[in-house]
Amino acid sequence: MQGLTNLETLRLDSMHDMRCIWKGLVLSKLTMLKVVKCKRLTHVFTCNIIVSLVQLKVLKILSCEELEQIIAKDDDENNQILLGDHHPSLRFPNLSHIEIRECNTLKSLFPLAMALSLPNLQILIVREASRLVGVFGQEKNALPVNVEKVMELPHLQVFECPKMITRFATTPNGSIRAQSEQNGFLQRLEYVHLDDCGDVRAPFPAKLLQALKNLDSVKIKDCKSLEEVFELGEADEGSSEEKEMPLLSSLKRLKLSKLPELKCIWKGPTGHVSLRSLARLYLDSLDKLAFIFTPSLAQSLPKLERLRISDCGELKHIIREEDGEREIIPESPGQDDQASPVNVEKEVVLPNLKELSLEQLSSIVCFSFGWCDYFLFPRLEKLKVDQCPKLTTKFATTRDGSMSAQSEVSEVAEDSSINREWTRNNGWKEDGDSCL
Repeated sequence: MQGLTNLETLRLDSMHDMRCIWKGLVLSKLTMLKVVKCKRLTHVFTCNIIVSLVQLKVLKILSCEELEQIIAKDDDENNQILLGDHHPSLRFPNLSHIEIRECNTLKSLFPLAMALSLPNLQILIVREASRLVGVFGQEKNALPVNVEKVMELPHLQVFECPKMITRFATTPNGSIRAQSEQNGFLQRLEYVHLDDCGDVRAPFPAKLLQALKNLDSVKIKDCKSLEEVFELGEADEGSSEEKEMPLLSSLKRLKLSKLPELKCIWKGPTGHVSLRSLARLYLDSLDKLAFIFTPSLAQSLPKLERLRISDCGELKHIIREEDGEREIIPESPGQDDQASPVNVEKEVVLPNLKELSLEQLSSIVCFSFGWCDYFLFPRLEKLKVDQCPKLTTKFATTRDGSMSAQSEVSEVAEDSSINREWTRNNGWKEDGDSCL
């Protein structure tokens, strides 16, 4: 065992009968631990062994069928250390990357005491952990801990966790712990990826959204119950500092796919929201989504480069008219005389849009209804329209080579139901130089 004291990387693979890793072994220089297919392993660390693992940077645990907890208390360990009280020895000061996959007995990753003891955690990946309900678990009789106080998670990813009812902490009765002051690591959080989170209906409540000052990328897929993505709350909620920075102003990439119950992306008034950094928006298989942007959001898209929308059966308009804070979706194109003409724009320019793709949108009528009938895309390089049988918006190039979109509510655009592609260099792929 003496020869292993300088070991920096340890991989344990397919050790089916192993129940304990550390008995009589201290690896004070270990920086990476990977445990794969150790079927009978119920825990990875004990509280006592953590004291010696101050150099650990990467922890990967894959396909450990009976893993119940990552950290188990020693036989002589005081229960309170594990359950709630912060303890200086219960700490991974250099741990930056955690990856857990196919551990379907695991209910939480760490005891609540660890919430204050992962100062350098940057990447957290959890995939196929069907019983996981929270990153931090709190058992009975635990003392309250201020979760998220000092954590730093600039690249949080949560994958395929059907019972993940809360992103960070669970209370003894299983309810969601809501933090009213979530500064700290939430302000540094940049990347969130949710996949197969079965019961989640709104992953970004208003209070959480106010703390996400640096949110850069959001990807959500296969969440069967999700009804809205961002709960915006009222414009006057939060401190004066929060009012100065519009919500979502740092968001650059948003990808939503296979969300059958999604009705709206942004719920609530959007006047205090800015998409000024958004560059890529990909939407696919959103069966109940009826619109994408409100006019106020559409006017805050100076950096939007790629907009791809496909297989959204109930989508009628890209932009939905709003009357103050009450927004209207008409039932048919013939109702345009009933729509409020508040803040009607003659022309809207998306100055950096390079790619626009509309595919398999069986209900889409026009780009915008009741707000603006003419859009200009001066830098568009590629346009694709495929199987949009009700689309009345006509696309045509201007004299300076820009692409324009003009709504014609009285008639369906020619050939809008078949595949039509345009590129700046080659023009229309079908029918030569004809326009839609």
